[in-house]
Amino acid sequence: MKKAETIACPVKLNAQQNPDATTPGFDFGQITCSGPFGFGMQDDTLTITPTSPYTGRRSRSARPTSTTAGPTAPGR
Repeated sequence: MKKAETIACPVKLNAQQNPDATTPGFDFGQITCSGPFGFGMQDDTLTITPTSPYTGRRSRSARPTSTTAGPTAPGR
């Protein structure tokens, strides 16, 4: 049986547009995973739903847009 391996994939998100009452926000992210996955990008939309006059619930809809695996990945 093959030993389980832990892979780390930190994501750096950059807000491109903040959400408002009628339009969702938009984030763009860079993902850098340990091998064998490498580098990738992600974009997502986000909305904030008010739960009271001073608080809200944030939700995201993410989708990976591209990946580059292995030693040719940027930064490797």
